[in-house]
Formats: sequence, structure tokens, C-alpha cells
Amino acid sequence: MSVFYFLILSYFLTINIIAAFVTFRDKRKAIRGEWRTRETTLVLLAVLGGAPAMWCTMMGIRHKTTRKKFMVGLPVLSAFHASLGGIFYLFERNHLFF
Repeated sequence: MSVFYFLILSYFLTINIIAAFVTFRDKRKAIRGEWRTRETTLVLLAVLGGAPAMWCTMMGIRHKTTRKKFMVGLPVLSAFHASLGGIFYLFERNHLFF
């Protein structure tokens, strides 16, 4: 495995952990009636690569499941990120990167 591929995997793992944590924290704040995480922050985390973990977390804790932008957008972004991962994998297998 090349260093580039390892860095890509590390990035996606890290951003997904962060996205799941922020989603869980937002749910906890919603229950307590505290100030919440902005939806733009959640969307940004999803676009940056955290969509799969955010989607699974939202479904698991039943958070924002009535918001179409999350229930439609997160699966679409997840599929997009998975296809990017597949492309990076194919490029790495054919030694087209570094």
C-alpha cells in the first residue's frame, strides 16, 4: 500500500469519526435543550467525507430523520465517496499514483 493511499484512508476514517461524534453530540444537546450544532456544519462535515458515518449515526439515534437534505443527501454523498474510494483503489492498484 502506498503512502498516498494510506493517507486517503486515514483521512476518511478520521473525518467519519468526527462526523459521528458531532452528530451524536448534537442529538444530546437537542435532548437537553442546549445550543445546537448548525446544520451547515453538519452538511460541511458530510461533504468533506463524513457522510457514511453521519448517516449511520443519524439512523441509529433517530436524529434529523425528517430532514430531506440529510435523508437524501447523505446516502448520495456516501455513494459518491464510496465511488471515489474505488477510483483511488483502482489507481493505486495500477500504480498510477506515486
